[in-house]
Amino acid sequence: MFNENELKISLGEGNYLRLASLTDEKPVRQVNHYFDTGDLSRMLRVRVKNGKYALQYKERVSVKDGVFNSVEQGREVDAAFLRKAMEEGADASFVNGCFGCAFKHNPRYLGFGVTERIKFCFKGFTLELDKTTVDGATDFELECEADDRSIAKLKTLLAEMSIPLAPSEAKSQRFLKIKGLL
Repeated sequence: MFNENELKISLGEGNYLRLASLTDEKPVRQVNHYFDTGDLSRMLRVRVKNGKYALQYKERVSVKDGVFNSVEQGREVDAAFLRKAMEEGADASFVNGCFGCAFKHNPRYLGFGVTERIKFCFKGFTLELDKTTVDGATDFELECEADDRSIAKLKTLLAEMSIPLAPSEAKSQRFLKIKGLL
């Protein structure tokens, strides 16, 4: 379990491409499979990346000026777990045991989104540029995990680069909106 303090900025495609041009790093594909938690402040997913499967639970503590503070936990699972969870919902007793949740029923499978993530260092910051597609709808986002003082410096740098500081929503929320579930 760890606390995550993460700046999330919504980008237009032009600014996404401009920032992506600052690195030679290639995108890494990840597929996020989402489950219904019944609460927007909680997120349950299985992330598939580089052939590995991770069950992840995130509980949002606060959001302010595009900075998400959350408690995140994860556990490695396998393809069989994901297949079964897609059919029957994520096993509530297993999820509760892993993360200390209190799901009464198996969280049902909602669908997936595909993210192409470019992770690179820029002027002392580790930036993650995400291009996420859900049901043919694509959005672009900049993420950076850091403490509040570093995030303030990054915001200043982005403003100097004329990158609008439009706060983003969590990927799971954007997913729910695209799917018509929110």
